Amino acid sequence: MDVLKVLEAGVSQNPVFLKQAETTLKEWEVMPGFYSHIFEVISNRNLDVSVRWLAAVTLKNGIERYWRKSAPHGMSESEKARIRPRMLSLIGEPINQIATQLGVLIGKIARYDVPHDWPELLPALIVGIQSEDSLIQERALFTLHHVIKSLASKRLAGDRKSFQNLADQLLVPMLEVWNVHLDTTVLQVCEKQDAAQETIGKSIICTKILRKLVVQGVREPLRDTRICRFAEVLFEKIKTLLEIRNFFLIGTQLDANMKKLIINHVKIIAGTSGESYYL
Repeated sequence: MDVLKVLEAGVSQNPVFLKQAETTLKEWEVMPGFYSHIFEVISNRNLDVSVRWLAAVTLKNGIERYWRKSAPHGMSESEKARIRPRMLSLIGEPINQIATQLGVLIGKIARYDVPHDWPELLPALIVGIQSEDSLIQERALFTLHHVIKSLASKRLAGDRKSFQNLADQLLVPMLEVWNVHLDTTVLQVCEKQDAAQETIGKSIICTKILRKLVVQGVREPLRDTRICRFAEVLFEKIKTLLEIRNFFLIGTQLDANMKKLIINHVKIIAGTSGESYYL
């Protein structure tokens, strides 16, 4: 099974090679060990980016079809056990389009395997979002966002209770990270630093994660002292963001993202006040 050779044909400009590669990958996707080979290609940073990207998309599609325990031709538990821990080693992936695919597919695995079959995932992501390495921090936040989004979308009573338990563990470290990024955003915007765009992006992801945790993960947010304190800080943060936007950002390239940041903060308030979980 020469997976690399077929993936290379899969990114070829030759339509004949491309069609052959599609057919072969379709035949192989139900074979034991296929996705372990695919993962080897993803993790090899010496290979062409387009080949690695195709491998990541192939794995993502395979997770959707074959990761579920009851799926026909489903992946074996031993193969899943080989893939899961190695996923965490790719959190610092430097290529954006590959990192995006990895974050999304980790979120899809989390829907099936967290917390019982993959208890190491969330602790590893917490370490990542607290990292001093800016790239690892950014990738971990993006991945955590997709993990939380997947878990929050589950509707069975047992799943909702499980998400509430996870939210209880994640809330405090996530609030700390949010506060650091937001304060850094304000400082960088006021000082017109080039890094402000990246930091605003991180702050937006933080608010999206917090919104899921607070609105869908806390049983009675208005009676939770942590949320009450957060709400008090939140109003002050929104006021500050509005002021620096009006003073520094109107008409600049940063303005669109600053508006997104402010709106995401307002959605947290709307959600906790009972207006909607799904604004």
